[in-house]
Amino acid sequence: MPGIGRNSFRGPCYKDLDVSFAKQFAHDFGEHHTLLRLQMNVFNALNLLQLQPISNGNTSPGANINNQYFGYSQGADSGRVVELNGRIQF
Repeated sequence: MPGIGRNSFRGPCYKDLDVSFAKQFAHDFGEHHTLLRLQMNVFNALNLLQLQPISNGNTSPGANINNQYFGYSQGADSGRVVELNGRIQF
């Protein structure tokens, strides 16, 4: 079964935008100084489709010239991911 060599396909460029937002609040309880920090991290903020690369070898349908899915990516990476965290410092 014929296959294709490594780096034979050219796909869309990888584009990614990761951002982080944070807000910090300070409050005094008598002699104690307390900080509250809220933070949000957003990975792939624009939610752009990132195709998985076509694997090398005959085991991948995208790399096998006899397969009907030749030249097609078999999956995609995760979309937008949002991470929230909070921190209290006293």
